[in-house]
Amino acid sequence: MISFAHGIMLPFSPHAAAQRGLAPGTSAFIVLGILGYIGWQQVPLKKKLGAKRWRMIHLILTILVVIIVIAHAVMDGTDFAWLR
Repeated sequence: MISFAHGIMLPFSPHAAAQRGLAPGTSAFIVLGILGYIGWQQVPLKKKLGAKRWRMIHLILTILVVIIVIAHAVMDGTDFAWLR
């Protein structure tokens, strides 16, 4: 919910001029939505895929979201401006 509000409030931000991190932010939001869905559908997906495969998919998507969010923060975040 917070990531959704973050995306909605972006056009009203005084720091929205650059928007270099828009693509990574959007892709992270999409992968986070997929991650939330497979977490919500955990029981039927574990029956269909098996617990071990479901856990591996969930882990890979979680790592992917973390990497993309870090890239988004470094590319467009004001807290990491010193890295650019």
